[in-house]
Parts: sequence; C-alpha cells; structure tokens
Amino acid sequence: TLRSDWIELLACPTCLGSLALRDESSREIVRGALRCVACAVDYAIEDGIVDFAPSFEPDSPTDALKLSEMRLRDAEATEYESLFIPLRSEAEIAAARDALSPRREDLVLELGIGPARVARRYGPQVGRILGVDLSWRSLQVARERLMALRVDACLVRADICRLPVRAGVCNKALAAQVLQHLPSAHDLRASLDETARVVERGGLFVATVYHLSLPKRIRGFLRADEVSDREGLHSDGQVYYQNFSRREFRSLLAERFDPIDVRGIVMQMGPGMHRANRLTRTLETALQRTAIARWGSHLLLGVARNR
Repeated sequence: TLRSDWIELLACPTCLGSLALRDESSREIVRGALRCVACAVDYAIEDGIVDFAPSFEPDSPTDALKLSEMRLRDAEATEYESLFIPLRSEAEIAAARDALSPRREDLVLELGIGPARVARRYGPQVGRILGVDLSWRSLQVARERLMALRVDACLVRADICRLPVRAGVCNKALAAQVLQHLPSAHDLRASLDETARVVERGGLFVATVYHLSLPKRIRGFLRADEVSDREGLHSDGQVYYQNFSRREFRSLLAERFDPIDVRGIVMQMGPGMHRANRLTRTLETALQRTAIARWGSHLLLGVARNR
C-alpha cells in the first residue's frame, strides 16, 4: 500500500517536481490523489497504485503499439505466467535474481514489473521494490501477490520512458524482458536514460532481452517461429518485439552504463526438455557455462553499473 514515505521518492513525470497528497487521512493510502505542486496536475490513487500514465496518441505508430500491448497485458494478467515455458521462465528468473544479488538494504526499481512474475521471487530478500508498468490489471495482481509475501512495494502505472521518480533514489534496477518491446529506438534510449537518472551512481542495472541467436536466425529463415525475426509483431500482431545480438546489447548498455557482463541464458532445448525438473535444470545450468550459450540461447542477460 502507498505510504507517505514512498511519496517522497516520487515525482511528476512531466516536470519532475514535488508531489503532495490531497486530503491526507492516514499513513497508508488506498485511494485519493497526488498533486504536482508546480503543474497543479492531479494523479489518481486507486487500490494503493498511483496512475501516472500519459495520454497516448492512437494516431502515433509507437503509441498505438504501446496501447495494444497494454490492453493485451490487462487481459492476460492473471494467467500471464502460464504463457511461459516453465524451464525458460525458471532459468531466467534464477539468472536475473543471482545477478541482482538482492539484499535487505536494497531499493529496487523494476521496469515492467507486470503481475510480479520475477518480483515475487526476489522481493522477500530486498528492502523495498518500486514497480512500474502500463498495465493496470497487472499492477493489481502484483499488489495482491507482493502483499501476500509482505513485500514492501510501491506500484505506479507509468511509461518507463518518463519515470515518475526522483533522481538517484534506487540502488538497483531490473528490466526482465521489457526493453525488447519498446517500439522505437527513441523510446529504448529514453528508458535507459531514465533508468540511469533514477539509479544512484555505481548502482546496479540488470536486464534480460530476446537474443538474436543462431537457432532463431535459422527458424526465421524457415518462417518457423513467431519471434525469430530481428524485429516484428507477435501475439496476433498486438506486441512489438526485437531480438538483439550480444554486441548490440552490450553497445546499447554502454551508452549510459558500464557493462559488467552480457551473456546468453535460457537455452533453446527441444519440446521434450521444457519441463522444469532436476535433469533439465542441471542441463540448463551446465550449458550456460559453455560457448554454446554465446550463440544458442533464447535470452541475453546484461549486468551493468551506473556511471
């Protein structure tokens, strides 16, 4: 639930000015509004979630893609995790959690937190989570799940290209399969600029993205996979995506951060190896340590420090 100490870390996404709670009645705020002192704009609070979502232009190609994905994420919020291949999801979460190295003193910014697919796996080990997403229904599900785990989380509906957060307040940030869905180079770089602004100097940034691997290139040539092209649309044309090579992803991170590691994770094993069990977990872990992961993985994991 939103509290007054969380409000001190938030800012107007337009001017980055201070916010004041209207009609403050209790320490924990379930509904109400925050007002930008400078802009005199109100941002609604419902179910303890602050709505900073911008007004999108349907005639704008990039805004139209963001709206399309937002509506899909709203519709599938409760069953979102079931859409993932179990072994792939588990392997990604384990790798991201290890790279994040969660500690009780951490304040983690999670971009595209969704229904807490990853957050509920590291949340109990950190002090606080500031979760951002455009899908209102996903944030509601995330709130329920994180509250059940007694995770101290502030959830806001906002565009990650315009974060409603003060500069330097988080010491770590995570973006799990989020950057690949930003529909323009401008948005991609804006999200990294904003993340660098919000994370303290020397803070950690962990991200996973689709990997333009050799198996995907082959399947793309054969037209045998929905997400095997360098870029395109999946989910019946509702979600934009792009695949990155290791060099491209490292170069992108290096524009605003100091990369520590960029490596392949989540191996592309056959359909019979998709169940998460002792054998597949052992094989996944072993393959990630070999050169095969450089060209054969489904995802890339990037780890970087803020300058």
